Amino acid sequence: MYQDEPSWQVMFNLLRLLYSKHPVRIDIAGTVESIAEISADTLYDCYNNFYSLPNMVLAVAGNTTVEEVLEVVENTLEVKEPIKVERADFGEPMEFSENYYEEKLSVNIPMFTLGYKEAVDKPLTLRDRILTSILAEYIVGDSSPLYESLFNEELINNSFGFEYFTGPGYRTTMFAGESKDPKKVMEKINAEVAKVRKEGIDEVEFERIRRMHYGRSVMGYNDVDGLANELVSAEFEGYHMFDEIEIYQTITLKEAEERLGSQFLPEYSALSVVLPKEEPSK
Repeated sequence: MYQDEPSWQVMFNLLRLLYSKHPVRIDIAGTVESIAEISADTLYDCYNNFYSLPNMVLAVAGNTTVEEVLEVVENTLEVKEPIKVERADFGEPMEFSENYYEEKLSVNIPMFTLGYKEAVDKPLTLRDRILTSILAEYIVGDSSPLYESLFNEELINNSFGFEYFTGPGYRTTMFAGESKDPKKVMEKINAEVAKVRKEGIDEVEFERIRRMHYGRSVMGYNDVDGLANELVSAEFEGYHMFDEIEIYQTITLKEAEERLGSQFLPEYSALSVVLPKEEPSK
């Protein structure tokens, strides 16, 4: 289904570089072989263990009342006994053997995803997530000197962006976009990270980014759909939806510099590239 989708392939090729044992490296749609093995019993087992009321969170945002919501819930949902789901430890090592992969697909401009693998030896907190987002913005956000340099050299375009991709047993910061020279982009990002480690984070720029993210967070409360999603995320990840506001108010430059010690390590980075297919000769 996704084998001819460049943006999907460039990301999963990266995950296959970074992760040798964790199932995050497997396409969510599965493989032809794994799909062929699915039976009705497998589907029922998955449904009964995961898609049940004890595993569910219902978040409602909008013009309604608690009483109206509870009436619908009580008349619709079936109460079941809780099922404890135990997740396996896949023993994923930090080290990996290859840090570059390329594939040729139908694209006009080369696409890339650069990823930095992070250790999962400690619980990931909301504060950690926010610090990572601020650091990524500081290093190569669209108002950073590096972003301007890459853009002016036509090494990136408006498709460039970043994401902190996390889940049980995996954490990776990804930078992705289109580029005529993805390896050069990787080189420049690594050089900028090394520079920030050596010189430290500029206090004025840190404060500007902190305030910008704080403002975005506050503005997010105007988005009804976003509020419902945030309520669900907060419940599953163990924080209160207003914790983010408090963190943006109290987070410090010292914390950011300490967080940088475990972020964007070049020895745990890999680059996935999709190149244009060669035109057949006539």
